[in-house]
Amino acid sequence: QQTMEERLAAAKRDQQRGRASVPKQLDDFSQEVSFEDLRKLGFRREVNPFGNDETPRREQFKVITGAMTCSGCGSNFQQDDELRPGYLPPAKFEVQEKLLMIEEAQKLQEKAESAEWTPEDEVEWLLRQGESSEESGESVDSLVNLSADEMAEKMGLDIELLSRKKVLCKRCHGLQNFGTVEQKLRPGWTDEPTLSQEQFRKLLLPLKEKKAVILALVDLFDFSGSVLPELDEIAGDNPVI
Repeated sequence: QQTMEERLAAAKRDQQRGRASVPKQLDDFSQEVSFEDLRKLGFRREVNPFGNDETPRREQFKVITGAMTCSGCGSNFQQDDELRPGYLPPAKFEVQEKLLMIEEAQKLQEKAESAEWTPEDEVEWLLRQGESSEESGESVDSLVNLSADEMAEKMGLDIELLSRKKVLCKRCHGLQNFGTVEQKLRPGWTDEPTLSQEQFRKLLLPLKEKKAVILALVDLFDFSGSVLPELDEIAGDNPVI
């Protein structure tokens, strides 16, 4: 065992030489340990090790939002009908349900830590007690005192990997990756309410409440069919290009 004086002398030598020395046992461990072993101990790989090295620590506290919403079309995810927007295979749907539980737990955490906690929230909290997900066997309230990483680990999810993925429903996945879509899921060819022109207008209307530049894309082979007559109303005071 080194004395304190010996440790201080070694640290001073390392400082002068611009290096860091470690005990042989720790050096041997660093050569043999795998990243998976380190991940289980709570370590995270640096996204940008030569820049902002706090990135992984910030990601640990990233709030999960929109777990049950397709990032492509905005439809709610469902697993019952492949010929409706929002369809996900059962295995992927189960993962999103677990992420939804983490999202709800984080919302409760935020409310509990703010001044917005109301008697209605307290009643909701009490009603949630004992509720559990049939798929995961976890209740939202059993997760509220855990961090996002701890919640995900308890559910068997790799939140670091999932946070880098953009989840799309089957329809949007086909459009984005293969340029194809079932005819029944094509706007103008379907009776699906979520794919109607009226629903599309409703999705765009909030744009006039935001500061934005509107880029209007038109189809040269279907000019009249691809121009929105209500474009000025949708854009509000925002410029349109």
